[in-house]
Amino acid sequence: MTNTITTIATWFVSDTSANESAFPQVLGLRSSSSEFQTLYWHCIACFFASSRRFNRSERHLFFTNTDIPDVEGVDLRAWLEQLGVEVVPLPITYRLPRHLAPSFGNQFYILDIINHAARDPFAGNLVVLDCDCLWTAPVDGMSEEISRCDCLTYTLDERDRIPRDVPINGITRKQMRKALEAWCREYGMPDVSSLDEHLPYHGGEIFAASNASVKAIAARIDSLWAWAQVSRAGRFAFREEAHFLSILYASLGYPSDTARPFIKRMWTNLRHRNVSPSDALLPVWHLPSEKKRGFSRMFRRMRTVGLERWMAMSDQEHEKAARELMGIPHRGPSKFAQDLALKLRERAGLYQASFAPRLLRHGSRL
Repeated sequence: MTNTITTIATWFVSDTSANESAFPQVLGLRSSSSEFQTLYWHCIACFFASSRRFNRSERHLFFTNTDIPDVEGVDLRAWLEQLGVEVVPLPITYRLPRHLAPSFGNQFYILDIINHAARDPFAGNLVVLDCDCLWTAPVDGMSEEISRCDCLTYTLDERDRIPRDVPINGITRKQMRKALEAWCREYGMPDVSSLDEHLPYHGGEIFAASNASVKAIAARIDSLWAWAQVSRAGRFAFREEAHFLSILYASLGYPSDTARPFIKRMWTNLRHRNVSPSDALLPVWHLPSEKKRGFSRMFRRMRTVGLERWMAMSDQEHEKAARELMGIPHRGPSKFAQDLALKLRERAGLYQASFAPRLLRHGSRL
């Protein structure tokens, strides 16, 4: 077993109306809105409470470009302090123009985090996760795998309903592969022409690397970013952080799929679920569809019982609550009813929002 201490982190970027973008899992809300941001604060509170439960001696960091607010009567900064989370103020400096990245516009913040971590004198492993993740076990196994592989990759492919030749958020694997080769050739890096024409696509919900790999990745960020701004091939290199990191990982020769034993992107929509019973045993559940549902309900339950009492729950009680609230591995009748009622309210709200402008245009004729 490795004795390396692991830093566990997540992040939040507060967008303004000038740089807001869409996030499909919170349909109908722009990233600058208070409603959108409140959902993310719920996730952040749940993320750190679950991680601290299982990772009592690890260092916890929260990166953000904004102040920590009160959320629904909860002093969230005090909560983070109680959980031993260090808040790291960090501006976002990597963004694509909105016409190139109309969705997930602030996701390149991970590059600022990697650069910051490369300068950090702390020399342990780093695990950065999206805030809509829930910990259910210690980080120990993941830390050992980081020490063995240097950098973990969560590779998404046909198993995850992503065909080889279909664009992923606007970019195909072939385009990423061509960009990688052109960039490496221009900057005199090792030849990558022998790689498969379909570059592996690694999900951006997890960045997990040793200190040495953090530094190696950080050293290549600016050259790839700058090259993509001026190169014709670079225009089709990336539209999101997952494209960018996939290119960097390939340039450094990191193997595919090494994070899959520890995390899964679990879809829990009413119409699409990819959760199997064994998924409940994974150390990290990534739950993009639960931002409006499970995480908000968990936050409010924590608020009701109090953080101290919540953290004093046994692991068995916490597991029962997490499974019930998130619907893992199965959605119970109560959660189904709550989720369906929320979906119907959302649809009614979207219909009213689209109907109101027509009513104003046509007046009494409607």
